[in-house]
Amino acid sequence: MQVSSEQIFMKHSVVKVGSYAAIGSVGAVIHLLVVAIGSFYISQIGSFIAGFLVSNYWSYFFNSKFTFSHPRSARTFSRYIAVTVSSLMLSTVIFYLVQDYSFVVATIVAVVFGVGFQFTCHSIYTFKKL
Repeated sequence: MQVSSEQIFMKHSVVKVGSYAAIGSVGAVIHLLVVAIGSFYISQIGSFIAGFLVSNYWSYFFNSKFTFSHPRSARTFSRYIAVTVSSLMLSTVIFYLVQDYSFVVATIVAVVFGVGFQFTCHSIYTFKKL
């Protein structure tokens, strides 16, 4: 049985999405842990920002290595953060527009949009092959 290029592409894409999801999940736990521990020592907003920075650096490091197989650099890290912040802003707008319908639905829609937006932008912008 011959394997088509479409089958190879789909398998590779599923592996990339799975890797991205696993790394993102661990990043979310790291963010929560930094907030929980940091809030004992600094302000809540300070611990949230610290958690954001630590988890995003962790996610950048592992996504660049395992998900996208791309060398790390200051340029790709700045792109990574720009995409993440853009996603936060767009997801917040989506959440705001849907929240009157249902808080749970708004949260799910905003998170699914944000993850999809980030993965797509990281694939075609942050970690694009030169």
